[in-house]
Amino acid sequence: MVARTVRRLALLLAVLGLLATWSGVASAELDSATAPLQVRAVDASDPGAVALDYLYVGDGDPQDVSVAQSIGDSDESSSVEVTDVAPLPEDPGMALSVVIDSGPGMDESGGLVNAKEAAKDLFETLPEGTLVSIVQAGDVAAVKQGFTANVERLVEAVDAIGPSENAAVWNAVEIGAGNLAEDAGDRQASVVVITGSADEVSGDRASSAAGELSNAGAAVFVARLPSGVDLDDTVRQVGGLSYTADDADGLADAVSRVGTDLTEHQFRVVFDSATTSGDSVSVTLDAGGASTTSSFLIGGTYEGLQAVSPEFVSEPGGVEFLQGGLGLLLAVVVVLVAVAALTFALASLMVKEDRLSQVLQPYSEVYGTGSADDDEPADTSVARTAIIQRAVALTENVAREQGALARTEAALERADLPLRAGEALFFYLAVVVLFTIGALFLFQNILGGLLLGAIAAIVPLAVVSFLGGRRRRRFMAQLPDTLSLLSGTLRAGYSLMQGVEAVSQEVEDPMGQELRRVVTEARLGRPLEDALDASAERMGSPDFSWAVMAIKIQREVGGNLSELLLTVADTMIARERLRRDIASLTAEGRMSAIILLVMPIGLGVMMYVINPEYMSRLFDNALGIGMLIASGVSMFIGFLWMRKIINIEI
Repeated sequence: MVARTVRRLALLLAVLGLLATWSGVASAELDSATAPLQVRAVDASDPGAVALDYLYVGDGDPQDVSVAQSIGDSDESSSVEVTDVAPLPEDPGMALSVVIDSGPGMDESGGLVNAKEAAKDLFETLPEGTLVSIVQAGDVAAVKQGFTANVERLVEAVDAIGPSENAAVWNAVEIGAGNLAEDAGDRQASVVVITGSADEVSGDRASSAAGELSNAGAAVFVARLPSGVDLDDTVRQVGGLSYTADDADGLADAVSRVGTDLTEHQFRVVFDSATTSGDSVSVTLDAGGASTTSSFLIGGTYEGLQAVSPEFVSEPGGVEFLQGGLGLLLAVVVVLVAVAALTFALASLMVKEDRLSQVLQPYSEVYGTGSADDDEPADTSVARTAIIQRAVALTENVAREQGALARTEAALERADLPLRAGEALFFYLAVVVLFTIGALFLFQNILGGLLLGAIAAIVPLAVVSFLGGRRRRRFMAQLPDTLSLLSGTLRAGYSLMQGVEAVSQEVEDPMGQELRRVVTEARLGRPLEDALDASAERMGSPDFSWAVMAIKIQREVGGNLSELLLTVADTMIARERLRRDIASLTAEGRMSAIILLVMPIGLGVMMYVINPEYMSRLFDNALGIGMLIASGVSMFIGFLWMRKIINIEI
C-alpha cells in the first residue's frame, strides 16, 4: 500500500515537472512580427565574395542555403555559387545596448528582479570582447553604463537599477540606438529591450526611435510582458525578434532566448555575384526552408534591414504628422492659395496699367518727412511688381474697412519707418504665414508651428512699438528746450511761423524733423496751428498738445506769447523732474517684474540644455504642456499686475 502511494506520488511529481517544463517553454512565445529569416548586413565591396549576414530562428537547417539573384530591373533570377556558409565570425564582434524597463509594471509583477538576473546571465554568454551598454528606462531614460566589455562593471550597473514610477522606454531606445551609431564602429549593432510597463512619459516616439535604429544599422530584440511597450511595428521596420512572456519567469526565459539568438542563430553566407561594381542586384536567400529578398548595389556595404531591403515599407512615407486630418487641411489650404495666386496673376496680366495714376501717385501721398529743401518726396514703396502692388492694394482696402490702416499709418509715422501702411501689412501677414507653415514642417508639431508663428507675429509689432516709444521719449525730452528757444525767437522779433522755421533748423531730430514737416505743411496752405496739432497727435505727446492749445488761445485772445511759452516750458521741466524722481523710486519694482518674468524662462532653457531628457517630459504629454501654458499665463498676468502697480501717471 505504501509502495503504491509512493509510486503515485512519484508519477504525480513527474507529470507536474513535465507541465512546469512545458509551461516555461511556452511562456515566452515568438511574436507574429518576427520573420524567421532576416538579412542583417551585406558586404558587397568585392563582387566575387559578397557576404550576407543573416539571422535564422526557424526549425530547419540554418546552413542549408541557396542564393539566387537578378540584376537591375530584370525579373529573371538565376542561382549563384555559394562559396562559404558558417556561423557569424567573432571579428569584429557585436555591440549591444541593453534597455531595462524599471517601471511599475516590471516592479509589481516581479519582472524587474528576473530581468536583472537574466541580463547578468546574458553578459556571461556573450562572446568575449562584446561591447555592452546599459540604459535604464525609468522616470527618465538614463545611461547607467557606457559601452564596455567588462562583465563586472555591467553587473554593478544592473544591480544599481531600482524601481521607478514611470518607464521612458521609447526615449531609452533612442538613446541606446544613438550610442550605437556613435560607438559601435564596425561591430554588429543590436538593441535589447526588456519591458513590462506602459510608457506614459516618452509620447509618440516610435517613428523617431525607428529612425535612430536605422541610422545605427541596428536590429531590436524584445523580451516583454503583455503589459510592456509593444515594439512589433519597430521590429518589422528595422529587423530583430520579439518575445512575449506570460509572467516574470517567462520574461527571464525570453531574455535567455534573445541571447541564444544573438550568439547561436546568426550566420554568414559568401557567394560570387558574377557582376561588377555599381550594378544593382536583388538577392533571394533561402535558408532552412525560409526565404527573404534584399536589394543593394555591388561595391558597397550595408547594415540594417532598411539598408539591405530599401523596398520594404511598413508605413506611409513623408512627414508623419501631416498624414492625417491636419495634412489634408494644409493641402487644401495650399491648393486654394495657389489657385488664388494663379487667378490673380492672370488677371494682372490682362488688366492694363493706369500710367496716369502712376505718374500722379507721388503727389497723392502725404509729403515725406525729409527737409524742406528736398526737391521730391522719397519713394518708399517696396512693392515693385504688378502682382504684389495689386495684393498690397487689396490688403489696403480690407485694412481700411476694418480701421486697421489708419492705426498702422500712425504707428509707422511715430516710429519714423519709411513704409506704406498697406505694404507693411501685406508683408507682415506674408511673413507670419510663411513662418508658421515653415515651423510646422520643421518641428512636425502643431504646437511648435503655432508658437513660432506667434513669435513671428509679435516681434514686428514689438519692434515698431519700441522704435515709436523711443522716438516719442526723445521728442518729449526735447520739448521744454524747444519751447524756450521758440520763445527767444519771438522776443527777437520773429513771427511765430518764422520762429518755428528757425527752430526747426537748430534742434536735433526727432523734434527738428517734426517741425520741418510742420513748416512744409504750412507752406502748402495748412493752418500752422492745425499742423502743430497734427504733429502732437502723431507723436502722442500730451505736453505738446497743451503747448499748441496755449498758442491757439493766445492767437484768439492776445497776450505775450513769449512769456506764455516760457511758462509752459518751466511747467514741463518740473513735470519731467517729477517723472524722473518717480522712475528712480520705482526702478526696483520694474527690475523685480522683469526678473520674475525672465528668470523662470532662463532657468527652463538652462535645464533643458543640461538635461534635455529630464525637461522633455514637459513637452511629450498633455499634462506637461498644460502646466507650461498655465505657468506662462500666470507669469504674464503677474508681470502685468506688477507693471500696473509701478506705473504712476503724472
